[in-house]
Amino acid sequence: MISFAPLPVGIVQQQPTPQAAAQIYEKRALLSPAIPSPPPPNFHTNQPPLHGGPGAVVGSPSYWGLNRPGSASVPGSPSPPPGSLHHGMTLLSRPSMNASMPVMPPNAPFEGRARGTAHAAVPAQSYAPTPPERVDRAFAHAIHGAHAHLDRWTSVSCTLGRKPTVYFNRFWDDVFGCGTWNVKRDRTAYASARIASGTIQQILNWPGSFETFRKVPTCLLYDEHGHVLAWGLEAKNASLMPGTFRCEWFKLFLEPRAVARRERHRPAITATSSKSFRPGKTAINLVVDFLTCLWEYAKEDITREIGAVSDLNAADVVVTCPAAWDAKGCDLMRAAAIEAGLVQSARAGDIHWRDRLRIITEPEAAAVHCARLTDLHKLRPSQNFMICDAGGGTVDLACYKITGQVQQNGNLEIAEMCARSGANCGALFLDLRFRELVKTLLVDHPAHLDAASLAYFMHSFSQTDKLAFRGEIDDDTYFHFTCFNVQDPHDPSVGLINGELAIPGILIRREVFDPVVNQVLDMIEEQSRKIEQRIDALLLVGGFAGSEYLFSKVEAKFSGKIKVIARPSDADTATLRGAAQYGLSRKTIVSTVIVPRAYIMKVKLPAEPEDWLKRPAYINENSANVAICENRLQYLVMKGSILRKGGVDDGTEICLQDCHFVAVLYTSETDKMMRYTDEGETTELCKWTVDLSSLPTFQHNASISHPNGFYTEFELGLEMDSAEVRGVLFYEGQDEWDRRVDLNLVWWCGALVVGHVRIRSIGHVRVWSFTKHRLALVFKAVQSNGIPSHPHMSSPFFSNWGRTFACEPIAIFEPDSVQQCQRILALARTHRKVVRAVGVGHSPSDLPCTTGYMVRTTKLNRLLEVNVEKRYVVVEAGITIDALHAALAKHGLAMINVGSISDQTLGGIITTATHGTGIQYGVISTHVLALSILLADGTRVSCSRAERADLFIASICGLGSTGLIMTVMLQVEPAFRLRETHQMMGFQQCVQDMDGLVRAGEHVRIWWYPAA
Repeated sequence: MISFAPLPVGIVQQQPTPQAAAQIYEKRALLSPAIPSPPPPNFHTNQPPLHGGPGAVVGSPSYWGLNRPGSASVPGSPSPPPGSLHHGMTLLSRPSMNASMPVMPPNAPFEGRARGTAHAAVPAQSYAPTPPERVDRAFAHAIHGAHAHLDRWTSVSCTLGRKPTVYFNRFWDDVFGCGTWNVKRDRTAYASARIASGTIQQILNWPGSFETFRKVPTCLLYDEHGHVLAWGLEAKNASLMPGTFRCEWFKLFLEPRAVARRERHRPAITATSSKSFRPGKTAINLVVDFLTCLWEYAKEDITREIGAVSDLNAADVVVTCPAAWDAKGCDLMRAAAIEAGLVQSARAGDIHWRDRLRIITEPEAAAVHCARLTDLHKLRPSQNFMICDAGGGTVDLACYKITGQVQQNGNLEIAEMCARSGANCGALFLDLRFRELVKTLLVDHPAHLDAASLAYFMHSFSQTDKLAFRGEIDDDTYFHFTCFNVQDPHDPSVGLINGELAIPGILIRREVFDPVVNQVLDMIEEQSRKIEQRIDALLLVGGFAGSEYLFSKVEAKFSGKIKVIARPSDADTATLRGAAQYGLSRKTIVSTVIVPRAYIMKVKLPAEPEDWLKRPAYINENSANVAICENRLQYLVMKGSILRKGGVDDGTEICLQDCHFVAVLYTSETDKMMRYTDEGETTELCKWTVDLSSLPTFQHNASISHPNGFYTEFELGLEMDSAEVRGVLFYEGQDEWDRRVDLNLVWWCGALVVGHVRIRSIGHVRVWSFTKHRLALVFKAVQSNGIPSHPHMSSPFFSNWGRTFACEPIAIFEPDSVQQCQRILALARTHRKVVRAVGVGHSPSDLPCTTGYMVRTTKLNRLLEVNVEKRYVVVEAGITIDALHAALAKHGLAMINVGSISDQTLGGIITTATHGTGIQYGVISTHVLALSILLADGTRVSCSRAERADLFIASICGLGSTGLIMTVMLQVEPAFRLRETHQMMGFQQCVQDMDGLVRAGEHVRIWWYPAA
């Protein structure tokens, strides 16, 4: 299995590690440094060309002296400056020497610089200002709004912004049949069940350095013809020469919406995925070139480490993308990965080769890693944990419930509990705030505010103090940062002391850390409230999770609520490793997902009385004289629905006037269920045109006379993984037709036309959604007078607590309000589906099982009213007995009869007439005073023994058949204590003495245990 994972993107890129003994850097003649740095010593070595052809003298990391052969180390000299400015500032330079100038001789004179550090001085006459017209031509690829400044080094800084995270995961069908290879932007790893017992091994050696790097920058160096000269570290550290161009931070343009969200504080970022980069490159071109270089090097590295492998073209690839990316961004990455050759046809007749590329989200990859950890196995099924993926740019949160444990490999099976959330508060924003703090402190010292100086300050902070900072403990500590420039070295009033900037810890904490850390804490608090259940563990992963201050603040705030707060092993590579483990696993670890938004189709349906009343202007008669209401919305999947991977969600019928039609899919972020297109905001996700005349069935029927018309069956599928969306076309239950016509929907390319002949006919569309790994939406077209039965497919999965009964509902909903329940009932009426309510699923029978809609009531769990004087409470029906006991105890009250098991909902106890433990107190439902119920038509009614008595009596043991119970008024009594005694006896004796045993105490429970 191979998985690639480019790192959480951030502006902070990998730079040479600061050393105790800093280094002297060689520099090839005729190359000006990318950032004005201390001139190198008088030590010149003729280096071989990095590449042949044009631009062969481009610098390599050896010119920066990374302790490479031929470079010397001098104690006290600074570490090399970063090759790019943080905050998205890419510093580019153009050599300004005359091309005919001779190469500097090896023993050219040099001058020393301050404080005993040996540096080489480049002769002043070697540099001259670049003419403005040359600057304009050289840096024409800078994006709109980017600002530039010229100094005596003629460098230009271009604001390019930060990159979204991208990971790749690849499965090997042959030698790596059980293996995984994962590459992040900054990290690469591979693993195989047949190599080192599946241990994930990270690639640390990259072209351009003899050191090991956990990160490799996303950077490309081009010649003037658009040919790649270098990539990664080589491109990052190379000095520019005439006719060469460096491109960085380009992956963000694959997701323009993410740019808009994340860069609001930087209005200069306005480019889109089609933005042209010099030399004649778009963002897609750059990503393709980088992935191509990365993939070729990866294959070489694997071959070098483990020997020759079989055909890599047969491997599956799993790409992980940020949770914030929408379907279009993920599809752009898919297109780039395919063009880069990460997947390709492996043999003749391999028509499904594109399917070997899959996409999952980063939080899911991190959850897969955490689910394998031994420490996490201390949690048991039904417990919950939260993943806080704190990366460089964003912090993503996701909550999961442990639903079981896979016996074959010990992995936990987990289910997503609520929609993921994320915000721009990653480690990158510490760097940005630190940069602003330095600019504020040194506002009167411009010598230290040039691009190179700021980059150097940020590099020092990022590499040394950012993760080690401890917060209040360091308030009285001064943090020292060496200045890049030697001019203006001393001003104690602002902390400049002998060429160092000293900043007190309390200032760093308040101005840099607290605003970002507090935002993370607020996110965790908000996500906790979403699930309204106890969180048993909080696991912090990602690079920012290594921050001592962040971890201590999370512990301080949540340790009283969450039992386990931990950073798993290899927390900074959790997403990388999780993607690799995802490929190695033979069983899906994340079993269910929460649909983050509603998926809707704009349809035409037969007019109903409500349409005549509300939207008569939308109603027209078709050619068959049937009144049709246009501009209707058909919900395929509701926001917040729980869908099992591999499951099916059923839909309903929509009407088409023509067999040649455009299917348009919309998404909606709102919880409101809309009936018409003008009722709220929707976003068009994709559209494509379908011509039924291209189907073999249609061609056959079209050749025969049909006085009453005919229908043609086909399916259009919109597959959604946890991150991506793609189109599939099925015919007769197979997807070969899809592959034969190469239906690979690319949303930004517009509509896809299948076939050419347009026909006139009346039709309906049978709609349902299913998950062919995650979720898909399928449209089935039939004629108006013949709707076929729904085919049997896999669906969302439910089993009771004892796992003795299971079912596959079409959809599982988890409402938290009466309004949401009413929308579910409206959807069920439209789709003509049965609705079954269920609590925690403790029933030992198959009562909760259904093939229609299932409503989990566990989020309807609020205490609404307490009357101590009259001794009653009003609660929502989804509250568990355990939670009810705790709520009543606060008011000195208790249930009259208590059950032997507290993990049951009150509504479930009432509708099944659960008896409790006190035989003389009656079954628990006898203490119910009143109910409020949602009837099938969505009407909410109240009932009691005095009001709607028939409905009330039918409901307190109605097995859920009368409606959805919303609230319960329950008689209670003053709190009391029980004295418990135990007695052991044989099974036969217990059966014989049953009548006496149940009356042996006020409350009696009998448990049976096997005995040796």
